[in-house]
Amino acid sequence: MTHVTTLHVRSINHRFAPTEVRERAHIEDEKAIALMDALGSDQNVIKGCLSVIPVSTCNRTEIYLEILEGHDPD
Repeated sequence: MTHVTTLHVRSINHRFAPTEVRERAHIEDEKAIALMDALGSDQNVIKGCLSVIPVSTCNRTEIYLEILEGHDPD
């Protein structure tokens, strides 16, 4: 079965947030795994979410969401 999906990104980086905010938004490896498990599962934490990829470095934190067309991740 083929699904039409859209890619959504939520991010924070060094250009738009001070260090203190970026430190609070940083996602440790264990929390990233838990986030992927929770949002990419059948639990429907975000309706229509098929997969999630968190990326966290010293200067940025991003969360990529693959959402089925017709669903709103917000």
